[in-house]
Amino acid sequence: MHPLGFMLGTCAVAAPRPLIDNPQASPSALISQATTQVLAFLKTHRIALRTENRKTVVALANEVVPYFDFALTSQYVLGRYWQRATPAERNQFQGFFYHYLIHAYATALRHYHGVRITVVPYRGSTEVHYANVLTVIHTRGGQSVHVLYALYRTL
Repeated sequence: MHPLGFMLGTCAVAAPRPLIDNPQASPSALISQATTQVLAFLKTHRIALRTENRKTVVALANEVVPYFDFALTSQYVLGRYWQRATPAERNQFQGFFYHYLIHAYATALRHYHGVRITVVPYRGSTEVHYANVLTVIHTRGGQSVHVLYALYRTL
């Protein structure tokens, strides 16, 4: 599996701030808008991302983090061990997991150019609280990487 697809696919995605003016917009519209914003950031900062200096990693974190629910994703990653962990251990894991993902994204996105992303239209109701949106990343080498985003409504 393509490393970028693995990283994107392992995270539950949520929108903690309103990203689309219409709260009834489809989940695929949300993913499409988020993808467009992140791709624009990558295009603008392509050269800076190659160096992965601290300033660039922070800028990337500010761009990507609003789309992820790290607390929920941390629970999914730890599975049954989440309940066994103390609140301090949970907080510590979330911090480590956050830094790991940000640096993993920065590393993967340094090589992220010349690709296209197709967002498969969501066919379900916009009234649901949970939705999955499929995207396909088309690499320059002709490989297709399928990434499934899990979303939930926060409004």
